[in-house]
Amino acid sequence: MNVKKMGPPTANAPCLQTDSATVCIGKLAGASANVIGYAGLGAKIASGTYENKALVIDGVAPTEANIRALITSPGTAYKYARFLYLNEGAGTIDSFEEDFLDWALRRERRLFEDRLWQNGFIRCKDPLAPGYTPLACGAGKC
Repeated sequence: MNVKKMGPPTANAPCLQTDSATVCIGKLAGASANVIGYAGLGAKIASGTYENKALVIDGVAPTEANIRALITSPGTAYKYARFLYLNEGAGTIDSFEEDFLDWALRRERRLFEDRLWQNGFIRCKDPLAPGYTPLACGAGKC
């Protein structure tokens, strides 16, 4: 596969065309002690050999459990945790959008959640937990 480097990161931390923005931010921030980058938890995980640090804020570390608490106990969640929103526009969607939403939220919820997880997102619930259901994030959240 022919992969091109993007932008001017550095020779030590090249961003590849196949990298997500989160991975690229992780690489850039990890390449210099003088850089602060804001990205998802995946930037720390994806940084590999780089020394990215995840900030502990008000005594709460950015762990999967503390980020997942945004759903069940927002007051105890990591302060920079955020939801992923899928917006469908002004109430009208075309057939392609309808097919995607039907696939992602009805027919293949587990596959869609797996793809999100593979790209650095955290699952709403641990798949090994009893009663696990893909994308079961609560009312109005998937």
